[in-house]
Amino acid sequence: MMSQKSKLNVLITAPLEFMPDLRVELNEICYLTDAYGFSKSEILKLKDIFDIMVVNPGDIYRIDRRIINHFYRLSKIVTPSTGTNHIDTDYCECRGVDVIGLLSDRKYLDSISASSEHTFLLILSVLRKFPKPFQVVKEGKWRDVEDSIRGNELRDKTVGIVGCGRIGGNVKRYCECFGAKVHTFDIIPDRATTTLDTLLSESDIIVISVNLTKESAEMVDSEWFDKMKDGVYLVNTSRGEVINEEDFIKYLGNKKIKSAAVDVVTRETNIKDNILINYSKDHENLIITPHIAGLTIESQRKSMQFVIKKLKEIMKCSQK
Repeated sequence: MMSQKSKLNVLITAPLEFMPDLRVELNEICYLTDAYGFSKSEILKLKDIFDIMVVNPGDIYRIDRRIINHFYRLSKIVTPSTGTNHIDTDYCECRGVDVIGLLSDRKYLDSISASSEHTFLLILSVLRKFPKPFQVVKEGKWRDVEDSIRGNELRDKTVGIVGCGRIGGNVKRYCECFGAKVHTFDIIPDRATTTLDTLLSESDIIVISVNLTKESAEMVDSEWFDKMKDGVYLVNTSRGEVINEEDFIKYLGNKKIKSAAVDVVTRETNIKDNILINYSKDHENLIITPHIAGLTIESQRKSMQFVIKKLKEIMKCSQK
């Protein structure tokens, strides 16, 4: 057990309620303040006593300079996620605050399959028109409306995966097990099986599975859509910012994209004005899930174990 003197003050906004054993372990290694479910205004009312923040990537506010400046003692932000667009990383760099995410530890990252499974779920959903069949049943209908809920099989389709890292690689294996042909494109040459132009022009289903960088921001735009097949299916579980949403809406509307499913949109801290969400309210060819690809008990538990490991490493360094 850590000595009282070596403990650091940690503010956590990530959920712990279904992991009581890990909460006990966290309390043993740090002075823990649980702020899960707090609003931004409630966070800003907390005293400036925290050395480390463990943040929830699902919070409806961004860890911006206002929050970062409020906690003057803050030296590190740990996020149990691969993406960091919920944190103002540029300002953290200016302030000398280290941002530590799951990408820094392949052991924990490679053991998590939730996002891969959810991506595959969305592929099947666009092909089989889910959740509309369930809605039909709730409306008291059955096979009398079968023309509107007749879907397609994945078998013998060509799936194009843009970004064939951990998630893309898993999805490739899943699709091949179902009898699909898979094209991959990646900035790492060894992961690519074809060119981007070939992937876009030949794929029946296109899956976007890339990291959000300055280079990938809004890379999926009208130029990409023009190269795709008519009636293509599109799935995005990376980050909303990799797609130009105005172009996306245009090609959904003219049915160049037959159907799409996304787990992410731009500016998720202000979804009321998002054009994809507003489009989906009146159109059946766009499925949106609320950034839940990684939201499983198993994945969040592994992610919190990663957090605990990192905190122990930080504590150990602070004692030197």
